[in-house]
Amino acid sequence: MNQLAENFEGVRGEVTIITRDRDGKILEVMRSNKIVTLAHELMADWAKGGSLGHLTKLKISTGGHAPDDPTTPLSPSLSDTDLDPEELANAFSHALSAPAYGAGGTDHTRLIWTTVIDESEGNALTGDKIYTEAGLFTSDDILFSRVTFPGRTKNVGISLTCVWQIRF
Repeated sequence: MNQLAENFEGVRGEVTIITRDRDGKILEVMRSNKIVTLAHELMADWAKGGSLGHLTKLKISTGGHAPDDPTTPLSPSLSDTDLDPEELANAFSHALSAPAYGAGGTDHTRLIWTTVIDESEGNALTGDKIYTEAGLFTSDDILFSRVTFPGRTKNVGISLTCVWQIRF
């Protein structure tokens, strides 16, 4: 990691994933996060006016768990560069909207992205899809942050709301 990137080591994140049924009833809420090493290098590039892409998408997938057990997440690593490569074919990508500042727009040390994957998006062809990992990516497909979690069921009756916060 370069010297400028080391200045960003205090950056931390939090992810809240809210699972809702068709009637809007909250079924589950989960929080966690890991800012990966490449993120520090991205922030250093941004700080010096570099050309690496900005955060533009959320990807969710079915990897990042113990073999044959989607209820047992494996911890992300600082050295991660993507979601679980064995499960990338099952990934669903959703564009990020512009981030909001925290505390109603007054906390400029916290950025918040809220992404809703509605009932018609990210589903299996038939039945349920069990998502177990998510990541924030740049327009250049560079992983910024990754989270793994116990399986969240997604089907035509369920939406997922991902609230991703980065604190500087």
